[in-house]
This record gives sequence, structure tokens and C-alpha cells, in this order.
Amino acid sequence: MNKSTLPLPPPVFLLIGVVAVSFSSILIKWSEAPASILGMYRLLFTVLLFLPFLPWREMKILFKNSTLKEWLMLAVSGVFLGLHFLFWMESFSHTTVASAMILTALEPVFVVIGAYFLFKEKTSKVGIISILIAVSGSVIIASGDIGVSKTALYGDLLSVLGTVAVSVLICWRGKNYAGKCLQSSIASPFF
Repeated sequence: MNKSTLPLPPPVFLLIGVVAVSFSSILIKWSEAPASILGMYRLLFTVLLFLPFLPWREMKILFKNSTLKEWLMLAVSGVFLGLHFLFWMESFSHTTVASAMILTALEPVFVVIGAYFLFKEKTSKVGIISILIAVSGSVIIASGDIGVSKTALYGDLLSVLGTVAVSVLICWRGKNYAGKCLQSSIASPFF
């Protein structure tokens, strides 16, 4: 069994991640920078924070052994991650933090729908009822923004588009259209 070589216990990293995710939407809302700049800095700082923890020996082998197809699949993944950040971060300029976050929480709904149409995966009746409840709640949230302004509804649409983009990324990461699992051939830290 591999022993962890992390400098701190895993719960410390989990706590840092939860705090960072919890405050990110508020900090985005307060920022006056364009969404594209915010997304770029978010990914830059994430990469810089992860650099010391990457398995460098495995990374060297991965760079040598990766095929063009795997590099293209990574590029497509990067495009969808970029679209997610672009749409989602821009939504904060037009709608409330609560609306943007609740609509972003629809990600599992879109993943289930994508998994059904792309991979013919079935969902239980309880899962379908849960999806209907989640969508109903989101419609109620969005309808509340109709009275606020047209830009709030536009912000809701941007948040949904960002959620769709990250859902496509998750489906793409699980399996590509040839049925091969991308994650099985490319290590998670690199992906």
C-alpha cells in the first residue's frame, strides 16, 4: 500500500478546498475584472498551487507516451473547462450569487441527461424524480429573476450554459465517443 507523502493530512487540504470554493463566487461577484481574466487567473493559481504535488516522474513518462489523440482529447476538455469558467463567471455580472450558484448545482442533472443520450445509461425512478424536483426549483429561481431585470435572466442563462459546459466536460472525461475511458489512460493530476 502506498503511504501518503503529502506534507499535511488530507483533511487539511479538504478544508482549504471547501473554504476556497465557498468564497469563490462572492469574490468573483466583487471583482470588476472581465470574466476571461478571472478564469485565467483562477486556473493559473490552481496550477501554481498544484505544481509541488505533481508526480513528476510519472508526468515525464506520460509526456513521452501520450498519443496525438490523447492530446486532442485533453484540448477538447480544456475548451469545455474554459467555456464553463467564461459563462459562469460572466453570469455574476448579470445575476445574483444565489441564482448563479443554484443553477450551477444543476450539473448532475445535465450529466445524467448526457449519460443517457451518449452512453445509454439508465437512471432510477428516484433519480428522475430528483431531477424533476431540481429543475422545478431552478425554474422557480429563474422566474424570480424575471421581475428583477432582463439582465438577471440573461445571467441565469449564462450560468446554465456554464453548467452545460462543465457537464459536457465530465461526460467527455468519463468516456470519449469511441468508448475508451480517457481517465484510464491519462493520470488525473495531468488531466
